[in-house]
Amino acid sequence: MKFFKEILFLFCLLTAFISNGQIAVTNLTCNSETNPLAISTKEPSFSWQLVSKKFNVSQAEYQILVASSEEKLNEKEADLWNSGKVTANSSQKIAYKGKNLKSESKYFWKVRVWSNDKKASKWSEINSFRTQPTDLNPIWIGAITKADSHLPEGRNYHTATFNRQKKDALINASDSLSRRSIMLRKPFSVNKEIKEALVYISGLGHYELTINSKKIGNSEFAPLWTDYDKTVNYNVYELNAEELQKGENAIGVLLGNGMYNTLAERYSKFYVSFGPPTLFFKMKITYKDGSEEIVKTDETWKYSKSPITYNSIFGGEDYNANLEQKGWNAKEFNDANWKKVVVQEAPKGVLRPQTTTPI
Repeated sequence: MKFFKEILFLFCLLTAFISNGQIAVTNLTCNSETNPLAISTKEPSFSWQLVSKKFNVSQAEYQILVASSEEKLNEKEADLWNSGKVTANSSQKIAYKGKNLKSESKYFWKVRVWSNDKKASKWSEINSFRTQPTDLNPIWIGAITKADSHLPEGRNYHTATFNRQKKDALINASDSLSRRSIMLRKPFSVNKEIKEALVYISGLGHYELTINSKKIGNSEFAPLWTDYDKTVNYNVYELNAEELQKGENAIGVLLGNGMYNTLAERYSKFYVSFGPPTLFFKMKITYKDGSEEIVKTDETWKYSKSPITYNSIFGGEDYNANLEQKGWNAKEFNDANWKKVVVQEAPKGVLRPQTTTPI
């Protein structure tokens, strides 16, 4: 019912928006994403869709403004790009032609169009995009190092075996901790007013991120699969001030094997292991006074085995509720009995922002 009301509200809003003119601009995207959080500084492109109550209405011209702040997003102050009135019916993949963009920065844009009968639309809603950092300097952590895991490494070990004795020998040669789902946590403090916070994270094979017990993002398979010797995806999340609390906070990450580590006791289609489950995390907090703080993965994090006693992308999960630790990802939790993480060898692949739609 709530979803239906939201759809109805948006429909009424759009109807009111186009009632005063023949054409309106909607569904803005940058690099095919809505408000993307990590695009290349060299490749921004803009797209939009047109809406009209009348027939035979098309775009004849457009104008795009790009600025470093919402306040500067007007024709007199657009400090990065004012395309001017461009005669074109194109509304997809319009290349950015403004000033050079800085890495790890947020920018704002909007567009308006003129129809084939010379009538101008209103300016679109303001959208944004962020550019990716040049180097995240990742530190990877987990429960066990690749060397100590004794996993059969790399893509050269593809065929699962039906020989029970051979299969058991392969599995028993590896440390059981290298196949186990783990929970990782890190408490941190916030002592000033927050403007925003940005999270960069990659948990291999898959992860679930929480901050103060609240799940961040809506993906069930993050990050998406790659050939981890070539490319490793990371995800970016933009947090608002309400998602972090003044004083103590806690980061919690649940980590599992995914396609990164498929050595498992049952239902394996093939054996591939790039290493034991591993986590990279970096949060950049910007305060209202202009100062910044970084919270990242390092040897100060702690881990514990999760209630998921078996996890495989092919074989599913076994869950033991007796092993649950209530509030493990909350700031009040006592982690005195948890173990210190180890700093792990980084995956071989290049760390890149995930640009495809999450699942």
